[in-house]
Amino acid sequence: MRAGAFAEKRVIDLINRRFVPVFFATGSHGQGQDQAAKDFVRGKVPNKWAFFAAFTPDGKYLSSTGIYADKNDVFVWLQELLAKYPQYAAPTADERQALVKGDAATARLLDELGRYDDADKLYAKNGNAIARARLARYRQDWKTQQALLAPLRAGKKHAAPVAVEDGYRLTDQKKWAAARKMLEPAAKAHEATRFSAELHFLAGKACYHLDAMSWANFHFGWILKNRPNDRLVRRAWTAASDTGSPYPNAELQKKSADRRNMCSPQMLASAVQRAMRDYDRHAPEWKERSTGTE
Repeated sequence: MRAGAFAEKRVIDLINRRFVPVFFATGSHGQGQDQAAKDFVRGKVPNKWAFFAAFTPDGKYLSSTGIYADKNDVFVWLQELLAKYPQYAAPTADERQALVKGDAATARLLDELGRYDDADKLYAKNGNAIARARLARYRQDWKTQQALLAPLRAGKKHAAPVAVEDGYRLTDQKKWAAARKMLEPAAKAHEATRFSAELHFLAGKACYHLDAMSWANFHFGWILKNRPNDRLVRRAWTAASDTGSPYPNAELQKKSADRRNMCSPQMLASAVQRAMRDYDRHAPEWKERSTGTE
């Protein structure tokens, strides 16, 4: 869950705008152990494993997601909750003031609230093609996304976010070889930018599907080593632990190979350690060359 929905910008934005997030573990392993939390949810939620649950401020249970719900399901669930309980969707005084201005800040607020059609209109008015391309990506409207990105390709100013958007398109379309060919040089070129973790994760995902596993581990390990506070760090950790996990991984579009049906925290940690050895092995070569491809 932390690797999927909690690493997703649109979920993070909406939760921070309308909810109070609390993380806890009800099992016997992992971080966030809290007996009071276990007692609080016991008998109120349909399963005891990985899920999101929503409660009113006074503790009344409202709803929960399915087990291991992915980022898209969680985002839709949050929107449906707010539609069903509009008293929790009312704008604050500051938001009411911002919503009437019709400027770039208004567009960002609408974006964070998941009001994408309204945000897109204002982004268009303010000339923010990158934001509009991201909203098109959420809809998987690749034709519109590419049309928005086309004028930005000539210069270097938007090279990093354009590469990110291209990476999402190519991986969504399962064009793994083309994705790797584009993403690895981009990840190398833009490591000093805020887009570095996304570029490395997408490059790792492409390598994963090309069975270039040591390079996939390198990219996931790069995030763990160099961006420990990035929102994608748990997504990278979970990808790096994939060889020790029997669970589905929506972010990797995990292949349906035969898997053992049980694991432990120690097995996952061992898989991450193996991945970091791949990172250490490839790091000198990556440092010396301008692309990163084999």
